[in-house]
Amino acid sequence: TMECLSFYRAPYLVDMESRVVQGQKKVVLQLDSITMNGRAWKGVDVLIFNSGHWWTHKGAL
Repeated sequence: TMECLSFYRAPYLVDMESRVVQGQKKVVLQLDSITMNGRAWKGVDVLIFNSGHWWTHKGAL
């Protein structure tokens, strides 16, 4: 039986890292890593991916 339901927001599923490049803050996607996000999912019985936002949203994230 499922005892807990939680929500975890990971807009890109892969890991993101903030870096300062030439004095400006940039977000870098680490396409080969889900280490940080994956920790939140480890041991879960059911994982639901909801991609609806990407098909219906307009504008900035």
